[in-house]
Amino acid sequence: FWHSWGSTHLWQKREPILTFWHNIRDSKRSQ
Repeated sequence: FWHSWGSTHLWQKREPILTFWHNIRDSKRSQ
């Protein structure tokens, strides 16, 4: 139970982190 909850929780937080990471890479590439 705890393992599945932790995986789901991390997966939900992974989405904004990926978006944040792509934004940083794009901004560095455009400069």
